[in-house]
Amino acid sequence: MHQDFVDRLITKYGSFTSGEMRLVSLLKMNYHPNRSLVSFGVSDEGIKKARYRLRKKMGLESGQDLQGLILLL
Repeated sequence: MHQDFVDRLITKYGSFTSGEMRLVSLLKMNYHPNRSLVSFGVSDEGIKKARYRLRKKMGLESGQDLQGLILLL
C-alpha cells in the first residue's frame, strides 16, 4: 500500500491492527475479501466479524459501503 493512503487512513480513523490492515489492503486493491481471506485460512464467519469490527472502528453503519469508502481514501 502507499504510505500516503495509510497516513490518511490513520489520521481519519486511528490505529489499526495488522489483521485490520490486511483486510483494508485487500479492500483497497479491490479484492473480494471473502475469496481472498478464505485462501489465507480465515473462515467466512471470521471475515464477517472482521468487517463488522472494521466498520465499527471507522464509525460506519452496516449499510454503508466499506470497500467504496476505502477506495475513495
